[in-house]
Amino acid sequence: MVDLNPLTGGSEPARLAALRRTALLDTPTEEGFDRLTKLATRVLHVPVSMVTLVDVDRQFFKSCVGIPDPWLSRREIPLNYSICRHVVASGTPLIVDDAAQDSMFRDHPIVREYGVSSYAGIPLIVGGGYVIGTFCVMDFKPHHWTADEIAILQALAASAMSEIDLRMLVTEVSEQRALVQRQADRTSTLLDATAEGIIGVDLDGRCTFVNASAVNALGYAPEAFIGQSIHDLSHHSHADGTPYPLSGCSICQAYRSGRLMHASDGVFWRADGSSFPVEWRANPIREDGRASGAVVTFLDLTDRRNAERAKARVVELEDSLRLKDDFLAIAAHELKTPITVSLLAIGRLRRALERDAAGAIAAKLSASVGAAERSVLRMAKLIDNILDVSRVTLGGLPLQCDSLDLVTLVREVLAHFSDELQAAGSDLTFRAGPPVWGRWDGSRLEQVIANLIANAIKFGQGRRIEVAVTGKEQSAIISVVDHGMGIADKDQQRIFDRFERAVSSRHYGGFGLGLWIAKKVVEAHGGTIQVDSHRKQGTRFTVTMPRFCVVPAGSRQSEAA
Repeated sequence: MVDLNPLTGGSEPARLAALRRTALLDTPTEEGFDRLTKLATRVLHVPVSMVTLVDVDRQFFKSCVGIPDPWLSRREIPLNYSICRHVVASGTPLIVDDAAQDSMFRDHPIVREYGVSSYAGIPLIVGGGYVIGTFCVMDFKPHHWTADEIAILQALAASAMSEIDLRMLVTEVSEQRALVQRQADRTSTLLDATAEGIIGVDLDGRCTFVNASAVNALGYAPEAFIGQSIHDLSHHSHADGTPYPLSGCSICQAYRSGRLMHASDGVFWRADGSSFPVEWRANPIREDGRASGAVVTFLDLTDRRNAERAKARVVELEDSLRLKDDFLAIAAHELKTPITVSLLAIGRLRRALERDAAGAIAAKLSASVGAAERSVLRMAKLIDNILDVSRVTLGGLPLQCDSLDLVTLVREVLAHFSDELQAAGSDLTFRAGPPVWGRWDGSRLEQVIANLIANAIKFGQGRRIEVAVTGKEQSAIISVVDHGMGIADKDQQRIFDRFERAVSSRHYGGFGLGLWIAKKVVEAHGGTIQVDSHRKQGTRFTVTMPRFCVVPAGSRQSEAA
């Protein structure tokens, strides 16, 4: 009984690895191998000749003549149909004159099913002594293989092995070339990925290679570098434009003396004639103990220097703003004192006039007292705005939240604007439903509402003003609409910035603080303020706030229900 699996030795994994290295499995037929198998059938007068490769579970035909289908079209047979595997297992030629008389092969499937009667196979051996297949011939009748025929078969097998060696050499060279190319590509990728410019120079200071960062920084085309003097291209002058002689060039010292050279305050020149600050380092290249060139690396310091200057400027501006805010805070507090005194004096004068309402003095001074009171109140409001600017800048806007009805609060604020509305010729309509309760800082919301109403009166051009308050489950909404000049698209976000206006202060006055303070108050309540405006059609401001605001740090909530 034939052994169906003779390929079980410890060297089998290494043999299969050698087979894979040939890169011949599952490849098309080739004239070099086909010429040998055709020659074998003619010279030895046999119908079948093959170059076989024995894999782990099959026998692949690299070249075959005379085998029947379906094996001919498949170009392989299962390993249990292979006689060649015995040649591979033994590593020696196998000669069978008459399989029917051979106890080892008489019951072999290929003998029993396909009528193969005689076989002669020579092992194909590659480097390392591994047998990867056979050069074999077969006949469907007994055949006495002569010594001359076996010698011819061995010569043809040797030619087949030469073909295999040639292909393995070609494959190896191709793999080595691909490996070298991959290593070159990887090196090039690494060089190009670094932010530093990298330039290689020979002993004459001429460029041998350059990376992408150096090309981009210096502005020359890559081919303009190769073979050119780096000193002449980019290191020819000092920062002030005076020539930098080659004899004094510190970069040259690296490849001339073989010493590492470095400068943190160097200057390189671009192709367009402009210069830029660099930190550079020149590392000598040594071959056989002697300098053969250098690698010059450099880093453009322009962004770093600009960032340092910008940082210094920011610090300077921050100091300036801090001084200004400190001044505003002090000035506002100092101004509040005389205003408070003035308001008290005006109040006493008003009460005196009320007691003498029928007298001649009251008739003359009543209007003047009212005008003075309004002016002082306006100045007090401006000072409050200045104080709010300093509070926000120096540490946020503290809130004192209590439970209140927003509808009532808005109605009370609107009542204070009757004189201004009458003077401007504007009608105001207030639309509100049932009370809208929530927890807010009432005095701060009065600022917001007052600023929006004052803004609508100022820019509404005497047209109708509409105010509405609506409540939702989780939020409250205040809208103020005028039908005046409107705000340009480009100004609609800018108007919420500090000291910004959409129109000239010459005609409309003000510090440009009202909307900025309103936005800060609304945001401190966890809400938003939005503007929707069209030129010559009017403006809508919409304030949306949560009904129970999250109190920021430094604020307090009233314990009252």
